[in-house]
Order: sequence, then structure tokens, then C-alpha cells
Amino acid sequence: MKLLHGDCLELMKDTPDKSIDMILCDLPYGTTACKWDVVIPFEPLWMQYKRIIKDRGAILPAGHSANGAYWFDAKSGNFITSTYYFNELPQWVNQFNKRQVPDSLSKLGWNKSLQDQEYLQYATADEKIYEAKPFGANQTKLPYDLNKKENEGFSKVVGSHWGNTLTAEMAKAAVIAEELGKDAITDMLAVSFSSPDYVGHSFGPNSWEIEWRI
Repeated sequence: MKLLHGDCLELMKDTPDKSIDMILCDLPYGTTACKWDVVIPFEPLWMQYKRIIKDRGAILPAGHSANGAYWFDAKSGNFITSTYYFNELPQWVNQFNKRQVPDSLSKLGWNKSLQDQEYLQYATADEKIYEAKPFGANQTKLPYDLNKKENEGFSKVVGSHWGNTLTAEMAKAAVIAEELGKDAITDMLAVSFSSPDYVGHSFGPNSWEIEWRI
């Protein structure tokens, strides 16, 4: 292991582009009287983070322990958590699950948003032999039927553009229920939009599905 001591903004200038697998940072938040607890300018810090992190790298900011974490369980169609945080889900999460958002999204399907010639300006042909078939063996190109079969779960929703919509709806519910940003104490909500990654792995970076997603 090689340890470097110094101003992170200066040290990162000598770090090659896209060379870092993970950035684990416990930044000073300016909440104490300690001399070192001075807030680092966010804009130049983030510019360096974006430059040095690999395309599939992770940036993990640390701070106070989280008071909650939730993720989507495609089998049940619900957002769940761990007993590390709660023995039972908060009432607002149960209420969100009762809305059955994944079920509503699955019924919408995945339809084209552009004319075929518009897709072809930026992408390859819609059907390619190397593409996966996450929505069923007979579904090889847009549009896709995302309705779930019995005991199938909601993996089709997560693997489509609707996965981001589902995540955003849950995030908005969290902001409202937890009253984030309502007082002078800084709140932090970390949200992972993973569906573009699933879509990219299934269909490739030059696919109509990725063009739709972007």
C-alpha cells in the first residue's frame, strides 16, 4: 500500500485519469471547532473525483452512520431493508409498497420513443445477435411486454427504463416522509439508479434501448 500525505486537491492532480477503482472519503463537514474541520470546496473536489474514477468505479462518502437503507426486492415487488437498521419497515415504506408502483409500471410496457430512422442516427440496428433477452426468449426488440407471469417477480421492470422511475418515486417518498431539508442540519440521501447499467449489459452501449434510456 502506498500512502500519500497532503492536500487532496493537489495530490489528485497527479493521479492519472480513470485509474481509481474506489474512492472512500470521510470529508470534513465543518461541524466542529477543530482546525482540520474545514469544508473542502465541492466543485473542484468533484471534478477530480469524476476525472480519476474508473467508469465502473465507486465513490463512497462517509460521515455519520446512516439511519436507514432500502433496496428493491424484485421477487416480492417491495422495497425492503435489513435488521441492522430496523426490525420492521417504517410506516411510510409500507405505504409506498402498498401503492404497487412496480405493478403499474409493468403494465405500461416499454414502447419506442422515437421513429426508427431517428434511432439509427445514433445506434446500430435494433436486433443484434449478441443482445440478451431479459424480457423473454421471444422478445427480441422494442416494444417489450413487461407484464410479469405468475411467480415471476418484477425483474423486467428493474431491467427496463422504468427501473429509474421506480427508484425516483421511492426517493421522493423518502424526502417527504423523513422531512429531509426541513431544518438547519444537513441531510444526505444517496440514490443509486442501477437500471441503466442493467440495460447496458443486456443490450450494449449502441443499442436502441440505451439510446432510449439516455
